Amino acid sequence: MRIKKLANPKRQKALWTEIFPDQLRRARGQVDASSGGAVQVMRRPIAHQTPDQRRRNRLYLRALRPWLAQPENRLCQVWKRSAAFRFECRENYPRYCWPDLQLATQCHHKRGRRKTREGDLLLAQEWWTPVSAAGHDWIDRNRDEARRLGLLCEAGEYDTWPKKGTK
Repeated sequence: MRIKKLANPKRQKALWTEIFPDQLRRARGQVDASSGGAVQVMRRPIAHQTPDQRRRNRLYLRALRPWLAQPENRLCQVWKRSAAFRFECRENYPRYCWPDLQLATQCHHKRGRRKTREGDLLLAQEWWTPVSAAGHDWIDRNRDEARRLGLLCEAGEYDTWPKKGTK
């Protein structure tokens, strides 16, 4: 006697596909052959900046361009104040580069760029100094001389607001 096979009823979907449809959509088509066909969930890369930092940088750039265009901010303060920097430029750069070294193209933050309870140092224009790229490098290499010339705050005060009554 021959036994008749019953037709398989259509299988129901797994319960989790109905409960979490977003996960199912994300997982579809993201199969890794090296892991034996297991579904891999694609992770979002870590952001380079937080949304708050992105907003701060946008505000900073909007304020920086007109600030550098002001007549008093066109010349590099390191070039104006440091004879050692001018001597170093004469030694290391040809004469035709000197006008580029004299023009300010960047903003040096004397007290840092940190956001504190007192306020945002990144946006505090009273602590900005116009410098050229070579001048900025010189400040980083010669911190003691930069402090003496007033291009950098005192040691231990970086990324902090000055105490009341001092400048």
